[in-house]
Amino acid sequence: MLPALLDHVFTLVPSDLPITITELGCGTGRNTVKLLSPAFSSPQISSIAALDLSPGMLTVAKERCENYLTANASSALLAPPVVEFHEFDAL
Repeated sequence: MLPALLDHVFTLVPSDLPITITELGCGTGRNTVKLLSPAFSSPQISSIAALDLSPGMLTVAKERCENYLTANASSALLAPPVVEFHEFDAL
């Protein structure tokens, strides 16, 4: 679902504008990692703010993203987006 949604969103934004994505409730980083994949790591995504209520979930998400970036560093054609993890209570 996320890839199809992002494909549609990217058609609505001029390709020369950088995009900052705010991910509310990033959990374990399952979708955050998808945003780092080559399919979406275009010059359009410049940064990702991954937010979650749980510090434990943020730790898992950060580790997951770091592991993904380390494992795929040699195959990356572009610099990956900057990812920041923050504790956030929407209520």
